[in-house]
Amino acid sequence: MNPLLLPELIALVADNFDPKEAVRPSLVCRSWSIAFNPIVWRQILVDEKDLSLEPAIQALTNNAHLIRRLTFWDLAVFSQFAPPCTLLTELVLIGALTESSDAEAEERWDRLAHLIKSNPRLRTVRIASSGKLATTQFWNSLTSCSSIHLSSLRMSREHIQAFWSSCKHLQELDISNLFQLVDAAIFFQEPRSVYPKLRRFVLNSLPDSHIIPQIMFMAKSPNLESFSMDCQYTNHQLGLQGFVFLLQRGYLPRLESLHLRHSIKDRTWALCFRAMTRVRSLDCTKTEFGPLAFKMLTRHYTTLQTLRLSDCRLVSGAMIQTILESCPMLEAFWSPKIPASQIRRGQPWVCLRLQRLNLIVTVEDSGAEKIREQSWVVFRQLAQLTQLVSLSIGSKHVANSMQGLDLRLRSGMGQLKGLWKLEELSFVNTKQDMGPEDISWMKGHFRRLIWVQGQCNHYGEYSRQPPIPKDIMDLNRPKVLIVGAGIGGLTLGILLKKGGIPFEIYERAKEVKSLGSALLLGSNLTTLLKQLGIYEEFQAIGKPVVQTNLYNENIELQFSKTYDFRGKYAGGDDYIMARPDLYDLLLRQIPKERLHLGKRVISFEQNREGVKIRCTDNASHHGDILVGSDGAHSAIRQHLFHVLKKKKVLPASDDVPLPFTTVCLVGQTKPLDPEEYPMLKTPYSEFWAMMGGDTPYSVLFRICNKIMIFSIARSDC
Repeated sequence: MNPLLLPELIALVADNFDPKEAVRPSLVCRSWSIAFNPIVWRQILVDEKDLSLEPAIQALTNNAHLIRRLTFWDLAVFSQFAPPCTLLTELVLIGALTESSDAEAEERWDRLAHLIKSNPRLRTVRIASSGKLATTQFWNSLTSCSSIHLSSLRMSREHIQAFWSSCKHLQELDISNLFQLVDAAIFFQEPRSVYPKLRRFVLNSLPDSHIIPQIMFMAKSPNLESFSMDCQYTNHQLGLQGFVFLLQRGYLPRLESLHLRHSIKDRTWALCFRAMTRVRSLDCTKTEFGPLAFKMLTRHYTTLQTLRLSDCRLVSGAMIQTILESCPMLEAFWSPKIPASQIRRGQPWVCLRLQRLNLIVTVEDSGAEKIREQSWVVFRQLAQLTQLVSLSIGSKHVANSMQGLDLRLRSGMGQLKGLWKLEELSFVNTKQDMGPEDISWMKGHFRRLIWVQGQCNHYGEYSRQPPIPKDIMDLNRPKVLIVGAGIGGLTLGILLKKGGIPFEIYERAKEVKSLGSALLLGSNLTTLLKQLGIYEEFQAIGKPVVQTNLYNENIELQFSKTYDFRGKYAGGDDYIMARPDLYDLLLRQIPKERLHLGKRVISFEQNREGVKIRCTDNASHHGDILVGSDGAHSAIRQHLFHVLKKKKVLPASDDVPLPFTTVCLVGQTKPLDPEEYPMLKTPYSEFWAMMGGDTPYSVLFRICNKIMIFSIARSDC
């Protein structure tokens, strides 16, 4: 079976592609097209330009059943095309209908309503438009949706009534910039019933005079769990007092996530925390969160999971240290600046579940030794946070570079070797003087890094080392372990060498021997050999095969076929050559230090740092990817089968012997004299095969340079 068609391989590759990258794999073959098309069409944005060509409309129609998230940049497209989607989960409407007549706009809104009704799985609708009014039919179609986001949308009183009647099952409501076009007092007073399913309410850009109606609406949502508001206006304190009143009187008993930005007083925060039964998520960005709020927040330390204190000028370093050493459930934390000396005097951190940490640590710039000493203590605390996925120790909002943590091994960075899950690292606007050894250490230990931001050397050149080579700067190159130095293992090693990917080859033989008779390589390998840079040498050691002759056991010609068309249509010819010559050619491309002889691998195991192989000499070797190229009796394959069988996941078809056996004897002559054998003078090779009649034997002869190659095979099917 072609390994490219293995469902497990296709699924693994598909899971690691985003829609933009998945187009090319979908063109490989039919099986890959079936696997990748759902990724390509999962999220689609449609505007008027996309529908200017007939193929775009046809493609949308043929793949509408695969679309899950559909975005319309301009609702005018509905005059040309309405996609026959039936499995949408999210619908986004962006743009206006200002150039349409009222009748045309009404028709398009109604067609959009029909699309919504045709998608019973649709749960989220996002509308951002300041154009023509939506129709009542459209609002009535939203009955099955659980999440609605409105921005800059015009509404009449009739539409408001239809909107609220469709929101009885609503779980999330997000309103932004709406009340420049709608009277908020009318909007929030329209609902006549309680909304028990509403869990999340987001409100932004709300004018001062409309805060009270909004507070009254919240009183009709007793199961609200999350509330977000951007408090940009001065009179919001009055509305927040009403919000606190609702909390104190028990109108919002389930509220546990609070996101209030700008102009929130310290005392207001304290009253909120005192009235809330639990706090799980808290965003206090750019507010006056201070001592009063901090004191009242202590009663929620055991439930707090997410906390944002960015740009809170009243938050001290002592507060940050206390939070880190007192909140065991914390998973994400954004803090203002904290002096490293404050961390040094504190207790060990207990927030071992942290996955995202933005900790702007400032180090007192009082000499290199002092900087190293302070950095060492901070690294010791960070080393405990083994679940970290994202770590930021700098800030884009700092005008000038500050003296932050010293990201060098000599300052204790080596203590972070346990942060193997780290994918994002930022040290922007911090003064660093990293050398090649520091970057190499990051490369070796932070193997999941996909995003790094910051200047490695603030001073423009290395004070101790020459400039870092560019290939070292790539922190996301996995190390590949190749078991077996056969043709497959060597070829893979050359490819990895060309790509700058580190690799090691482990061969069980104590010395390399060029064994075998001949190999016939198809024309489909031409491109690969050119990529390896050895195509011309490859041509020199072989001969193109232009003809095959098939004989019976009486040496009577039964069949003959020429292949002179291969070069034109496949990019190259089939070539035949002595296997030792090909092997020597490949071996010359591998650096000697990458090939380890006398290394017989007997088992392997996967762990959180990658994969580890164990050899008969009791040595262990670590890497990120393991490739078994150790032949027909592969130890890697056998151990893999053993593991899969033990877990009871090995397919039954892989646990039975092959239904046939083949025994083959191969050999070659010594170099022959072309004058005595004129056929050796031809620039091409012929292929002769003699098939036994009633016997299971077959004999094959080939010409390769100055030698004759033969094989005798017996097959029992």
